[in-house]
Amino acid sequence: CRVRCDEERVSLAEFASEHMQSEEAHLEAISAVVETQAERSVMPAETFGWWLGFLSVAARGARGMYVTTHAVESFVEEHYSDQISQLEQELASGQLEQIKAYEELVQLLRAACADEVQHKEDGER
Repeated sequence: CRVRCDEERVSLAEFASEHMQSEEAHLEAISAVVETQAERSVMPAETFGWWLGFLSVAARGARGMYVTTHAVESFVEEHYSDQISQLEQELASGQLEQIKAYEELVQLLRAACADEVQHKEDGER
């Protein structure tokens, strides 16, 4: 492993653990409110393979992990922002029924997006 000192290894393990817990919480929260295929993103988290990429990069060392995290979270931030914008446009145009439920979904997506921005910033170590 390229993580040479115990302190760096512990720091990287904490970084990885925190991010994995956050991603799992996002998936659980969104899965609880998004019930139909039509409501789902065209790229759900379980098909993205984030965990495989996460593990393979982590094995290459701390710097690689942080750089990759920054890049991936930048993409995720953009993806969430696109989803939020689409929902807001559909809400504003009256295309959606169950307005309150979709407004709550937008709030959930905004909170998850804010977490991803924090992850991206964490990757700037």
